[in-house]
Amino acid sequence: MAAGLVLAEGRRRVTEGVLNAARPEFHRIRGEFYAHRHEEPASRHLLRVGRAVADAFERRPVLRRGELEDAIARGLGAGAAVGAVAGSLGTLRDLGYIWRIEALPDWEPGIPSL
Repeated sequence: MAAGLVLAEGRRRVTEGVLNAARPEFHRIRGEFYAHRHEEPASRHLLRVGRAVADAFERRPVLRRGELEDAIARGLGAGAAVGAVAGSLGTLRDLGYIWRIEALPDWEPGIPSL
């Protein structure tokens, strides 16, 4: 619960008043979370790559590795080295931006709203 927001003991319903009281704290915490999540790829110069990957996922809910690598290469720009594509894929995976179930070829967005 948000600091300073205390429900009455034994309350079983969340009323509109409780939601309205919690809303500012919720928005503050959500903003901090997403600011941090944005900074992670930004500090690694991967925002364009992330955008290209998001665009690829917009067309399909899962991507095969080759499709994902193509999207990453588009984000990196013309002449992107194979090592840069592989490195970016690894970084996006480590950040939780993308993921796959072990032993399956399909990659999925790691952030549901992606």
